[in-house]
Amino acid sequence: RLSQGKLTSISTTNFMTENEEIWALHFDRADNLWVGGVGVARISAAGLKAVAPDPNAAGSAQPDRIMSPTAEISLFTPAQGLSQVSNWALYEDKDGVIWVGNGAGLNRLKDGHIFVFTKKEGLPDDRIEEILEDDLGNFGIAWERGVFRVPRAELNDVAEGRARSVRCVAYEEWDTLPDARINGRKSHPAGCKT
Repeated sequence: RLSQGKLTSISTTNFMTENEEIWALHFDRADNLWVGGVGVARISAAGLKAVAPDPNAAGSAQPDRIMSPTAEISLFTPAQGLSQVSNWALYEDKDGVIWVGNGAGLNRLKDGHIFVFTKKEGLPDDRIEEILEDDLGNFGIAWERGVFRVPRAELNDVAEGRARSVRCVAYEEWDTLPDARINGRKSHPAGCKT
């Protein structure tokens, strides 16, 4: 994590095995850490403790925070409603809602409830590589064949039962994208906001 010019690393050995891949990290505005990989984990800010660097390990990467053995960890997997076990995009909107992208849809985590958006709800594809938001409240979502735009308000309307589908505008290679191959699992982040 880069914050105020300082790089921070966090040890995940308390909740992940050595072979699990991490594709996305996000600190929310309450300073909880969200980890996207095999499922999505939320580690409470209170469970992340600062540690002093080891002077005998100069020159090597060292965590400056570790997870307390009593850290509160919430794990979201398909058993809790997530659309897929592997997750590679995380985004927090201005209302504090967490959005998760994976190969089986766009997942909305709000107040402990998960709603999954797929082609059935109007998305052009179920594979979500990156999630960004413009200043007008529209999501710019990268998928393997390009980028699509969808109003966040329409997504919320569908999730809350006020509408059945969303309207997306998709931009693919023939729409003047120089290269439509976007892959958040191999190159992260798969997009940026300027």
